[in-house]
Amino acid sequence: MDVRGCNISGCNISGCNISGCNISGCNIRGCNISGCNISGCNISGCNIRGCNISGCNIRGCNIRGCNISGCNISGCNISGCNIRGCNISGCNIRGCNISGCNISGCNIRGCNISGCNIRGCNISGCNIRGCNIRGCNISGCNISGCNISGCNIRGCNISGCNIRGCNIRGCNISGCNISGCNISGCNISGCNISGCNIRGCNIRGCNISGCNISGCNISGCNIRGCNISGCNISGCNISGCNIRGCNIRGCNIRGCNISGCNISGCNISGCNISGCNIRGCNIRGCNIRGCNISGCNISGCNISGCNISGCNIRGCNISGCNIRGCNISGCNIRGCNISGCNIRGCNKANDRKQK
Repeated sequence: MDVRGCNISGCNISGCNISGCNISGCNIRGCNISGCNISGCNISGCNIRGCNISGCNIRGCNIRGCNISGCNISGCNISGCNIRGCNISGCNIRGCNISGCNISGCNIRGCNISGCNIRGCNISGCNIRGCNIRGCNISGCNISGCNISGCNIRGCNISGCNIRGCNIRGCNISGCNISGCNISGCNISGCNISGCNIRGCNIRGCNISGCNISGCNISGCNIRGCNISGCNISGCNISGCNIRGCNIRGCNIRGCNISGCNISGCNISGCNISGCNIRGCNIRGCNIRGCNISGCNISGCNISGCNISGCNIRGCNISGCNIRGCNISGCNIRGCNISGCNIRGCNKANDRKQK
């Protein structure tokens, strides 16, 4: 049926079979379309504002360029749709199947998208600010260039996504599976990322300052050139990461596994790194001034050319390390195992070994 260009506003169309229709350019504002079969329709360019579309089958539709703001779309099957360039702001999209859709360039601000299956979608360039996305499956999506600031993304599966160049500031991302994602160039400042699986991600060049990253698995990640200052990274597995050239100033890194990492050229000043496993790391040329490194296993590390002045290194295992050319002045090295170390050319003035 060809219904294009019609004014259908304020109608009760609930429970109808509208499949395969051309509804393009229609005014469908304020309608009750609940429980309908709208699969395979051309709905492009329509005004669908303020409608009740709950429980509908909208599979395989062309919904491009529509105004769908303020709608109740809960419990719908919207899989395989072209929703590109739509205004979907302020909608209730809870519990929907949106898998395999093209949602690029949409305004999705202030929506409730909790409990949805959004797997394999193109969501690039969208405004998703202030949304409730809790408990969603967003795996394998292209989310690049989006504004996701202030969202509740708690407990989501975001694995294998392209999240490059996004604004994710001030989000609750706790308990998520973010493994294998490209998160490079993002602003992730002020987020709660605690208890996440971030294994094998590319996080290069991100602003992660002021975040709670405690209890995360960040192993095997590329974190090069990031601003991680003022973060709580306690109890994390950061083994095998490339953290080269990062600003890690003023962080709580207590009780972490940082073994086998490349941390060269970092600013780690003023951090609490106590009780960590830092074995076999490349820490060359770092500023580690004023840190609490007590009770750590730093064996077999390359720490050459570092500024370690004023640190508390008490009770550490530093055996077999290359500490050549370091500034160790004013450090507390009491009870350390320094056997087999290369300390040549170090500034050891006033280092505190006293009992």
